[in-house]
Amino acid sequence: MRLMIVVAIALFANASMPCAARAQEPDATPDLTELLNSSDFLLYHPDLGDRKMGLDAYKRGDYEYAARYFHWAARFADKASQAMLGSMYWSGQGVPQDRVLGCAWMDLAAERGYPNWVAFRERYW
Repeated sequence: MRLMIVVAIALFANASMPCAARAQEPDATPDLTELLNSSDFLLYHPDLGDRKMGLDAYKRGDYEYAARYFHWAARFADKASQAMLGSMYWSGQGVPQDRVLGCAWMDLAAERGYPNWVAFRERYW
């Protein structure tokens, strides 16, 4: 009974707070872009961290390092990294050109049915 009274008082106190005071409370919705790019998040999601590093290297034109990071992310079944490796092997960008390996990587990327990667796989085949 005593616990119910304490809970009722706490609920009443919160409900009686002026709306202006409640409106100044911080928004509980975090910025997802900031969260997904934070070092803490990427530490526990190595597939996404390695893919991000691969994309950064690819944008800089450092295709050898990009392929290395995409390999690391692809080991975690990261489909985007597998597709990038397929494309890089197909064209010989940062890695020795090997169209069979490019087709194999693209086949792995397309196994979940992503339409663009299925189309690339079929073209490579």
